[in-house]
Amino acid sequence: LRNNILNNGLQPIISTSDQEYFDGFDEIFRICYEDSFLDSVFKFGREGGLYNPENYSFYGVDKIPHYNLIYKLNIKDNPNYYQEQIKKIYNEEFDFCISNSLEAYNSSITKDVEIEFNKNNIKLISNLVVVRSNIDRSRILRIQESTSTIKYDLLDITNKLNEFFSILSDSKDFVPLSDILEFSDENEIEISILNINQNTVLYTLKFDDLNKKEFIFNSIWEYPNIEVLK
Repeated sequence: LRNNILNNGLQPIISTSDQEYFDGFDEIFRICYEDSFLDSVFKFGREGGLYNPENYSFYGVDKIPHYNLIYKLNIKDNPNYYQEQIKKIYNEEFDFCISNSLEAYNSSITKDVEIEFNKNNIKLISNLVVVRSNIDRSRILRIQESTSTIKYDLLDITNKLNEFFSILSDSKDFVPLSDILEFSDENEIEISILNINQNTVLYTLKFDDLNKKEFIFNSIWEYPNIEVLK
């Protein structure tokens, strides 16, 4: 996977007696491990950074959260909030990717991962992964602890998002166009504003490309006290 974007140090360890039983599974795991990581970062942005939000509107097939209802309550004072959300998104993406293979091998998997935002990179830290046969529980494949890194400054992006949301949260009755334009110019971020229904606005922030692919962040804000946004 994109060696200059994502680096990993996976070294599966398989006991000799179980090598034939789990033949090929380590490679399947590696592919799901890596692809799900990158996919979850894109999904994080496209679906507004929240896993399974309670308050959302559909935009296409994506659930976009209503940030005016959750920003101050959940995000403003929780520096690890976005990492926690990517972890949930990643676990769902990985489980979906690996599910058919687990069924084919008639096995189950136990894993524990953490997500870290650092300057200029995002880290996926995987603790010991254990794959166990459902037929013979003594058959085990162990994949040692590993770390994968995507070279992208999501830490800086989430800091800018919080600054942007702070601007929006201070304006409950109208779209603060002048403040948004100032923020856009100062940070060199392209921002689009779409009125998706009478009182609901979709904000899309376009950041630097990731792996030559557009990285966007969507959020929805409601303005219940006005009838028409101008």
